[in-house]
Order: sequence, then structure tokens, then C-alpha cells
Amino acid sequence: MKTFKFKTNLKCNNCVAKVREQLDTTSEIQSWTVDLKSPDRIMTVETDDEEVAGKVKKILTDAGYLAEICPG
Repeated sequence: MKTFKFKTNLKCNNCVAKVREQLDTTSEIQSWTVDLKSPDRIMTVETDDEEVAGKVKKILTDAGYLAEICPG
């Protein structure tokens, strides 16, 4: 299992709701969460697919949000 962390600009539960369906229906994503209390609004994605990071970034940017992969 691989864990990707993204710095996002999701600000509230309504923002998360705008991307929830696409993230939930992406078969390569095992699970995902967003820490809205973190100043960097960190999204954590669990997957077995190394290529999923690009898909997550595209889902967020297509919805009008930012997503930067966190180093390390």
C-alpha cells in the first residue's frame, strides 16, 4: 500500500463534497481523507497504484482546487 499526501486549498466540508464522488469512484483509491484543521489542508490517499497521484491532482484541479504532492 502506498500513501500520497497532498497540500490542498480545500477549506470546508462543502469543498470536500465537490470532489467526494470522483474520489470515491476512482477504483485505484483504497481510501482518502482531508485534514481540514491542518493549515495545509492535507489530503491523504491510500492506493496500490503508483499512477494515482496524477489522477487525484487532476480531479482537484478540474474542480477548481489546488493539489501539491507533499515531499517525503
